[in-house]
Amino acid sequence: MERSVGPAHSAMRVRRAFTLLELLITIAAMLIILLAVMPSLGMGMRTRLVAATMNLVSDLEYARSLSIGEPDDPTMVRFAPDGSGYWVARASAPEEPIARHDGGAYSVTFGEGDAYLMSGVVVALSGAPENGGSVMFDAFGRRVPGADATITLGVGEDVMIVRVRASTGDVWID
Repeated sequence: MERSVGPAHSAMRVRRAFTLLELLITIAAMLIILLAVMPSLGMGMRTRLVAATMNLVSDLEYARSLSIGEPDDPTMVRFAPDGSGYWVARASAPEEPIARHDGGAYSVTFGEGDAYLMSGVVVALSGAPENGGSVMFDAFGRRVPGADATITLGVGEDVMIVRVRASTGDVWID
């Protein structure tokens, strides 16, 4: 007894692949969804401000530890006069950023390089004309001269305040 393969039997075959048209429709749908979601993936103003503040706090603490480790040439964090960023430098060369471990300059410009996601952030140091717009630490990690430093970071209408206690060199966010 032979089985005949007729039109009814061939219609029951299972497809094992996608057609090119189905694949293109799926990719187009995924692209539309991605375009709708992308704006929410970007950093909002508040997130950029928090990231910049945490970055600054970390760099202030790093400068403090460098001053304790090498007391003959204290370390400072200098602020760009236009508020675009800051750099970590030694007292012997305050205009020259120290070198990072990767060989680059220890300089932060908001919206550029490693800080490109922090665009629009502005930083300002209040009341430090004696150090030329910088926060410097002594061999014990204290702020030099003996006055607390107030650093304001802002983007849009959001503002965060970082303070450096003169007597201890402790850094905190208000």
